[in-house]
Amino acid sequence: MKIAMFAPFALWPKGTTVARVMPMARALVAAGHDCLVVVPPYDNPAGARDPEREGELTVEWLRVPAAGLPLVGAGIAQAALTVSGFRRMKAFDPDVFHVFKPKAVSGAVQGLLWRFGGRAAVVLDCDDWEGRAGWSRLESYPLVFKMAFDLQERALLGRNDGATVASHELEERMRRLDLERPVVRIANFHDPGRHAGWRDPERRGEGRRLMGLDLEASVGLVYSRFFDYPVEGYGEVIGRFLQLAPAAQVVVGGAGKYGQQERLRKLMEEAGVGDRVTWLGWLEADEIGATLAAADVALMPALDTVAGRSKCPARLVDLLVAGTPVAAHDVGEARTYVEDGRNGRLVAPGRADELAEAAVDLLNEGARERARAYGDERLAGDLSPERAAAALIELYEAARRRRGQR
Repeated sequence: MKIAMFAPFALWPKGTTVARVMPMARALVAAGHDCLVVVPPYDNPAGARDPEREGELTVEWLRVPAAGLPLVGAGIAQAALTVSGFRRMKAFDPDVFHVFKPKAVSGAVQGLLWRFGGRAAVVLDCDDWEGRAGWSRLESYPLVFKMAFDLQERALLGRNDGATVASHELEERMRRLDLERPVVRIANFHDPGRHAGWRDPERRGEGRRLMGLDLEASVGLVYSRFFDYPVEGYGEVIGRFLQLAPAAQVVVGGAGKYGQQERLRKLMEEAGVGDRVTWLGWLEADEIGATLAAADVALMPALDTVAGRSKCPARLVDLLVAGTPVAAHDVGEARTYVEDGRNGRLVAPGRADELAEAAVDLLNEGARERARAYGDERLAGDLSPERAAAALIELYEAARRRRGQR
């Protein structure tokens, strides 16, 4: 089968393309199919590359036109990317178009493919609730953008022959829209390409050197873009964790789009624990595996909101691959990756003290061993690329039958 995938944005710094689109494409190619991935890197033009080919997988980056005025120029650039993206997808002459996110450029391309795509089935992937009740509430988009994204999502959720979704929340919402349409939930899964070498024993030492900490220290990790939880909440969780584990350190990997990490740093200094927190900032792709493996426990707070329930954080599968125990609020897809008593602890949302206490309970070698064994089971089972590819092909076949009936 020939599949053309349209990514929502560049490979970096956002995660959907690198942690969802590319793993699906590689899994399909490994199963014997032919894939094209088209990337519109409007959020990171410098990340564009020459076309790349790995066996039957081709990745092509669209050229981002130079923008003038902020809003007008961005609109012109996105319109140009939409036209060139649509043409490239059509030229591949696939059996299936798989478009990721019903918003911005990818949403516009989906609309064109639905109307003018010909015989190929149109499949939509959703890994967030994008509109005003979801992700747009967390961003500082101009009002016109928020209105446009909301309209796109409302219009495009029904304009497809089938859908893949990342979470139970999105699966339920998509099924309510059309009971007959094929929908499959594919949680973010193990990608041997992206996760290569992450389970090697030496990764832990590499990560400790990156952190500037020795192997004897107990380390709690906060790995975040700071959209999941308020800064004050992170401060409460970290402060309580350090209070309960007087010899422990906390490492913060990641940075907020709006300077959240600087506000958190100030809170930690005011609380008198600034010297026990290490700030790594944005992690490069080749640093993530070692950083996660070096932590004794990851702290994953979350809010029980539409956005929180709809997303499927790639960080959770990353931590599973790295064999790092996780203390998480029981929101959305956390229980897809964390089984209480096996590779971590789940606590009720909104309880910072309980999350910190659960993390401290996981500061032991036995917890790491259990987490690694649990990861071995899951990564070879329901979170394997083989399982994902089989589910995708079954969905594509159903979507093609539905397309033929239109």
